[in-house]
Amino acid sequence: MSTLWRLLGALAGGVAGVALGIGIAKAFESSVLWVALAAAGLIVVCVVLYLVARTQRTAGSTWGEFMPGLLLGFNTGINGALIASIVGPVGIVVCVVPALAVIAPLARTGVYQFFLGWFNLVMPMSWVVIALGLLFVLASGLLALVNLIFKSEFLKIEKLTMDPGTGTTYLVGGLAGNGNLSPNSTGFNMGSFAFLKSGQDSAYLEQHEAGHTLNLGVWGFVVHFIGALDENVFGGGNGAYTELFAESHVPQSSRQGPIFPMWCDPVGESATAFAAHPVGT
Repeated sequence: MSTLWRLLGALAGGVAGVALGIGIAKAFESSVLWVALAAAGLIVVCVVLYLVARTQRTAGSTWGEFMPGLLLGFNTGINGALIASIVGPVGIVVCVVPALAVIAPLARTGVYQFFLGWFNLVMPMSWVVIALGLLFVLASGLLALVNLIFKSEFLKIEKLTMDPGTGTTYLVGGLAGNGNLSPNSTGFNMGSFAFLKSGQDSAYLEQHEAGHTLNLGVWGFVVHFIGALDENVFGGGNGAYTELFAESHVPQSSRQGPIFPMWCDPVGESATAFAAHPVGT
């Protein structure tokens, strides 16, 4: 039944998403004012949908499964309309990958997550976050080179690795990793990039941040940032809606917070201890 309710939500959200996506594409052909209005509309709708979804956290329930599907369909519809406006209707086939997340058993497989993670690179609704992440990497790398002279531990990059399974690159240390604005966090996600504090790299943290990469693929940049505010500014902590889904990418034996079983098999009880995650996760 999870797949059915997600599918129905995705169909409803997809219709609205396509309509808004067409409006956004037309706005870019008009004026800055129309672009601003379209962006404001996108943010308002995403905030409303997120707040409603935040009240429906029970996996397997009608609304608990419908709302993730609704958010997914909305984001996928916008992606489809924007891609079609850039490369033509044939580009819409890209949207098949995030849409398949409505199939619960498929969404939990490593093969599917491989494609979803890498497809962030070709989905317009992921580009804002990925572009900022790339900027953070370049700034951190440049300052790390300058730091060869100054020898500051704050600017020193400890490690740079990649998880090919989700297309997530991890930068440990450096300006972005150590300059985290959330005092209790150890890392944060910016789409295809995750930034971890020096000495804090761990399999758990990498798996959690990769979960946010998958979230971005199905929900887009606006929900990504709303979730970060929910977690870090408005007190949601590890109970913030997007955190529940990201934590589900962590194997059951390693979890540090509650989950919604999007990216894993829904077996056993999750841990309830507070786990602080950073701005942007």
